[in-house]
Amino acid sequence: MSISDELSDPKFLTALVGGAFGIASTVIPILDRWVRDRTAKERISQDLEQLTKRVAFWDAWFKAGTMVTAPDELSRMKATVQRELEELAVVYSSQPLLAARATFAAVQIVPKSAIRRLFLIYAPKRQIAWIPRVFFYVFSAYFLAAVAVLPKTGGIDDPLVWALLLLLVSFSWLFRYLSLRMQGPLGQA
Repeated sequence: MSISDELSDPKFLTALVGGAFGIASTVIPILDRWVRDRTAKERISQDLEQLTKRVAFWDAWFKAGTMVTAPDELSRMKATVQRELEELAVVYSSQPLLAARATFAAVQIVPKSAIRRLFLIYAPKRQIAWIPRVFFYVFSAYFLAAVAVLPKTGGIDDPLVWALLLLLVSFSWLFRYLSLRMQGPLGQA
């Protein structure tokens, strides 16, 4: 049995398709979580969490200090805590402005043409969105090449060919979806 016979064996192709879906089902949630963690909203929530932790620290520090500090040094501790809390209040009050700017900057303007939107024929705002977009282009080109060659090879009746075409379409749409998720919110041009 030659290598080409082994590659065209239905069991091998079934295992290959199953493995591809298995890998995709593992990689996609990882990529999706990574993209979500990098959004502006997540950064703002992490900043607010840090602010909350700092306030809790100064509260605990002051309470612990009042138990062991002499009354004459207590005013100095109060001044330190007040100064730190005022700095935190300034940082906190600027968070909504940062959120509004991040949301405005994150909006991706897409073209009005349905064909350009469907086939992602525009530059994404975020560079990271190019990774799944390249895979979308590769799988789409492979699908179009397979469809163009199918009538010449006579493989239209083979169910494995249809399974391969379905797999290519699935991967194309999957990477299209990931690219759209990675480029952020969309607005119409």
